[in-house]
Amino acid sequence: MFFRSPVLLSRVLKSSVVLAAPLWGDAVTQVGLGDAAGTAPYVEVPFFFVSGEGPVAMQFDFAVPQGVDLESVVVGGGVPTDHQLDFEVLEGGLARVVLYSPTNELMPDGRLLSLRFHAQGGGSFPEPDLVAMVFSNADGVRIDRAPGFPQPAILAHPQSQVVAAGTGVSLSVAASGVDIAFQWYRGAFGQTGNPVAGGTAATLHVAAIAETTTFWARVTDAFGVSLDSAAATVTVVDTVEISMDPTWREVEAPSGGGVVAVTATAAVPWTAVSDADWLAVVAGSGTGSGEIEYTYTANPGFFPRVGTISIGETVFTLMQAGSEPESIFRHLPTVGGTAWRESEWFGWVDDSDWPWVWHDEHGWLRFYIAGTEDETLFYSIFGDLGWVFTGKTLYNESHTLLYSHGRGAWLHYSPGGNPWSRSFLNLNSNTTFVVSP
Repeated sequence: MFFRSPVLLSRVLKSSVVLAAPLWGDAVTQVGLGDAAGTAPYVEVPFFFVSGEGPVAMQFDFAVPQGVDLESVVVGGGVPTDHQLDFEVLEGGLARVVLYSPTNELMPDGRLLSLRFHAQGGGSFPEPDLVAMVFSNADGVRIDRAPGFPQPAILAHPQSQVVAAGTGVSLSVAASGVDIAFQWYRGAFGQTGNPVAGGTAATLHVAAIAETTTFWARVTDAFGVSLDSAAATVTVVDTVEISMDPTWREVEAPSGGGVVAVTATAAVPWTAVSDADWLAVVAGSGTGSGEIEYTYTANPGFFPRVGTISIGETVFTLMQAGSEPESIFRHLPTVGGTAWRESEWFGWVDDSDWPWVWHDEHGWLRFYIAGTEDETLFYSIFGDLGWVFTGKTLYNESHTLLYSHGRGAWLHYSPGGNPWSRSFLNLNSNTTFVVSP
């Protein structure tokens, strides 16, 4: 016998069946039912076969209405009594009926076949739709399909990739059809000599790939119709470059977020990492090109702060501005009707333009961070002094000391004179210099 494998494999999960003696005409409607006719509903699906030599096996697939649990099938009509019947409920709402001759005897031509389906619980249901017929003849297999039954189709082909040596890779193909099976092959399109072991799913996973390789997939439906996907080449490279866009961003003090585009020259896995607790990576991993999503909290301090997000040696830098606090001199009394306030150690200041203040001896100063009760101050002056630190214990009547980050040294400041031209003594080098705007 020339049986297709779906026919042979269908002899599992058998339900109760009845094979009727050959009858003709209307008498067929009563064949094989017996007492069941009064207790379980049924539908009748007649077939008339004209198949040349006649088949030795017939396979019928029906689309069962949703929610119906079939219990059995009864066959009547012109079927030889030595033929056997298998009935199986498949995944996807299909019911398969297979009639076959164990002695390889041909089924007579021109016979009427009646199939009646019984549901569990005796509920009524619509007539199942025939979706395919497979006739197995002594000289091979002929495949017939019911009108309007969809042919199998490939919906999405596998895509070529570029990956680093030793990297895992996944390729996918999407197909529609009845009971679709997959087989992946390694090699040029159409070459079937090197099937991938275990490559029988829609997605092919290769744990590690060492050299450039081409893959393609063959999809086959339950009735033996096959379609081949396009070939996808996985190109293996030794060096992978990753870049970010943008690489730098400046933001204001309030909280917020953003996105960084990641471009990779190969499909390698990567994970982005932040170096700051206030800068969080919300979505920061992928394979090949992608993007990073990040958020940042509000900056409560007055100093700007810098955080980075990195993928290996590739870095994105975020600079966040500081907040503008209230005047540190708010606790000092003002001279009536003015904005002048007097600090016991720092002298007279006008803070109406905070954070810029006007000092009676030093001129304009910008305060960036304040401690409590103006015990500690940071401010910047002209020129290359940069951030300057001083405090109550450092700046008083006996000495006026401050530290310049720009000069990297302690300085002695000589107040008085022109506030726009200031004189300092570098205590590290013991040299005097003048800072002018």
